[in-house]
Amino acid sequence: MRKLIKITIFTIVFMALVCALTICVSAKNYVVDYENVLSSSQENFLENKLSSLSEKYQCDMVFLTTESFNGKTAQHYAENYYDNNGYGYDSDGTGVIYVLSTEQREYYICTTGKANKIFKGNRMDYLESSILTCLQNDDFDGSAYAYANKATEILESYEAGIDTETLKTGIIISVIAGAIIGLIVVLVLRAKMNNAKPQKTAGHYIRNGSFNLTVCRDMYLYSTTRRVARPKSNSSGGSRGGGRSHGGRGGRF
Repeated sequence: MRKLIKITIFTIVFMALVCALTICVSAKNYVVDYENVLSSSQENFLENKLSSLSEKYQCDMVFLTTESFNGKTAQHYAENYYDNNGYGYDSDGTGVIYVLSTEQREYYICTTGKANKIFKGNRMDYLESSILTCLQNDDFDGSAYAYANKATEILESYEAGIDTETLKTGIIISVIAGAIIGLIVVLVLRAKMNNAKPQKTAGHYIRNGSFNLTVCRDMYLYSTTRRVARPKSNSSGGSRGGGRSHGGRGGRF
């Protein structure tokens, strides 16, 4: 009897350990900073922020830094890392991973599943431009914060049902309406200013003897031409990795 109890206790303890190890192994890291662009406090803050964001919207948000892409393109590296490390919600693996190589000075934002629809068009433009602004100033940790903050705004607007194109149209209509109202006001005020008479010459505005022109000469001094290289950006979408539908955009900085 005692032997049976011991075996039962041992089995329970063993199963508990297996479960604990399974949980530890399957835990997701939303910030994987191999290049140490973040301090410990920054990494902890972003980990908590991205973890909460991922859970709230059921869309994994991942930030990864790496020295190189191991001979792969940035796109394939991002897709493979995302697929092979347990990221993604639902059967389509919904989520986003922002991969940054400081050595190769290249980045890629990979979207998967439902995120292909959420982060597209103007929303992707907004996210990428915010990240790229930081990268061009070598502000790598700032790009991670920009990624988290702008992704939060995008997910919130999508959840609220705010369509970017509809919002843009509304802004244009408001601007046009404001311009029309302003024009009407200006025309009304102009109509009231009937005491000013147009003059054909400027003689009425110059005091006699106050201006004497002796020399008139045109002199060309110099001109300056500045050339600034535009960042090359490659975009892709619709590729598949691990049975999932991927999209995304990236380039060099």
